Amino acid sequence: MLFFSKFYFDPNFKGTFILITDVFWLAPVFSDLVFTLSFGVLYSLIKDSLPEGLVGGFLVGILVSIIGFVSPMLWTLSLTNFAPPVLVWVWVAYYAIFTTITAVIYSVGWNSED
Repeated sequence: MLFFSKFYFDPNFKGTFILITDVFWLAPVFSDLVFTLSFGVLYSLIKDSLPEGLVGGFLVGILVSIIGFVSPMLWTLSLTNFAPPVLVWVWVAYYAIFTTITAVIYSVGWNSED
């Protein structure tokens, strides 16, 4: 916490952080809730083994994208101004699509025995 406060109160980083009184606190709470629920659903899907087939690949890809990209960026954008929000959401969309396609390819293509 002390490390963070050193940057928060530094005048050089004044435009980087949102004032604590201006933070819309529902966004970080919603981000943590989405992360936790997505992780719980993902755990229940892969508890026994990874899902196979097209639907299983889409589910795993979407859940991993929410856990890895959407939730952290929602939390980060609500507390900082480190990048334009449109640029961040384009980055999130790119990696979410990439992760979903990779999960689908893995779940469909790795089932064959050669």
